Formats: sequence, C-alpha cells, structure tokens
Amino acid sequence: GLHAPVAVSRCDDSMPLYRSEKALARAGYAIARSTLCSLFHRTAEQLIPIYEELKRVVRLGRYVHADETTQPVLDKDKCFCGWMWVILSKQAIVYQYSNGRDSDTAKSLLGGTSGNLTIDGYSAYNCLAEKDAHRARSGCWGHFRRKVFEAMPADAVDHENREALDMIADLYRIEDEAERSRITGTPAHLELRQRKSRRIVKK
Repeated sequence: GLHAPVAVSRCDDSMPLYRSEKALARAGYAIARSTLCSLFHRTAEQLIPIYEELKRVVRLGRYVHADETTQPVLDKDKCFCGWMWVILSKQAIVYQYSNGRDSDTAKSLLGGTSGNLTIDGYSAYNCLAEKDAHRARSGCWGHFRRKVFEAMPADAVDHENREALDMIADLYRIEDEAERSRITGTPAHLELRQRKSRRIVKK
C-alpha cells in the first residue's frame, strides 16, 4: 500500500521524492526521503519478473515496432543524455534505458527473434536483419512523410513531393476507414488494404 503510491507519484505524476516527503509529512506520516528512495528501488526490483515476462511476450511478436529517444539523466553537477528504447507488439510495450544508442541495446531487446520490424532509418537496427535476428525491416510512413515534407522548398511548389504527401494522406484515410469500420487487424482490413492501399503504394 505504500510502495505503489511512492512509485506512481514519482513516475506517473513526475513528483520528486522530496515533494512526496513533504506531502506525507503534512498527512502525519514522517518518512525520510532516503526511505522513500529505498521503497522506490525495492518496487522496481519486485517488478523485474513482470518486466522480463513483458519482454519475452514482445520478443515473440511477429510484428514489432521499435524506436528510441533521448532521456536526460541527472548526475552530480550536470545532466547527461541517456536513451530510452521502446519495442511494441500487439500484446505489450517494453521500455529499456541505455547510456548509448548503439546496436548492443537493439540486440539485447530483439536479438535471436524473427518476424517483421517497423523502424525509422536508424542503422543500429541493421544487425537485426543481418546476423543477430531474422527480422524483415519495414519503414514507417510517418518518418517517410516527415522527410518528404522537409525536402520541399519553402519558397516554391514542389509537385513531386506534394504528390507523395497526398498519396501518404490517402493511405492514412484508408486506415481511418478501417478504424471507423472496426475492422482493424482482421481479414477484412487486409482485403481493404489489398483493394485500395496496394495500388497507392505501388504508384
């Protein structure tokens, strides 16, 4: 009953432990910040088996999405840049922190697995299609769209890039149609993509 509020207020409500210490003291529970810190770390240790099971479930996924983003980390007198990696399957989402952005983390998350991997163009994932896993790489339309948009000149109409953006918008509309029809992930969704999306992608 105490572990959960400490972890939730710190992670979900972004409340520093010194504020939790003050709030608990106001409520009549004087708990030292060092004790709250120990409770927080003990909670993380207790959750390791659940985390490992989530990772196992995602690794079994046939279709997996992966990405990574910067994570500022406080040090004694400064802040340095760490990385938060995420892998997502239909069943679960797993986050993993690392100090760097090299292929070692990609290998630790998805090495030895097979299926499809949807990512941006980052090369750290190359190892998963070459030697450390058997995952076919597929690109993300959102990343591709952004690159096409960035390539458009600011002071002129670029018909080629505009046409590409319009085609991507058409693909998004088809996915919206599937969602509104509540057929996402079903054979009917596949049929819709084959009937409407395939010709756009081919073009």
